Amino acid sequence: MGIAQYYLKYIEEEQEGFKRVLNRYFPNDQYTNPRILNICSGVANEEPLIIQHFGEETELLSLDNDASLEELVADLRRKSVVIGDIRELHKFAKGKYDIVMGRNVPLNPNIDSFIEKIPDMWLRLFEDLVKYFDSDSTLFLTLVREDEFYRAQEILDFVGYRMKVKEKNPIRVQSDYIGVRGADKKDNYVIIAQPPLQLRLF
Repeated sequence: MGIAQYYLKYIEEEQEGFKRVLNRYFPNDQYTNPRILNICSGVANEEPLIIQHFGEETELLSLDNDASLEELVADLRRKSVVIGDIRELHKFAKGKYDIVMGRNVPLNPNIDSFIEKIPDMWLRLFEDLVKYFDSDSTLFLTLVREDEFYRAQEILDFVGYRMKVKEKNPIRVQSDYIGVRGADKKDNYVIIAQPPLQLRLF
């Protein structure tokens, strides 16, 4: 059995859970065929659900920096995934997006004190993301751990995002079985925000 076939055996429950998340937080008439930027996407299991939910003409860009996923991305036929560093977002993202989505973004990369310390890029990232929003665009984050949930709020408040939803996710979204730390605690928290009223124009 190939890796894609093995993987597909385990993602149906995850996709069913995330479909319910989309139905809860994005009523069908809120956006039609939007432009969506999906950051830290992994293999973008949510890709078919996003297209189904928002419309066949939805423009989706999913970005992840893990080059080891390229073969699996190809086997799963994930058309939206680009392998690239989010710190160089300008190389991949163009124009404005209606939704910027991040599922389980690793907002506290140094929680394991035994690993090499990783530079903290998240404040700068959320500042840079502002240039890809219109004033009525939506930032949609799901987070694994409580510390990341509170840290996300702190960062977004500092940058000036307008918080709309910040809550424990009432919908269980099962692991994607990729083997990421905390994979059995996916999508535990939800934040929805709109960008600062004073948008960066460059």
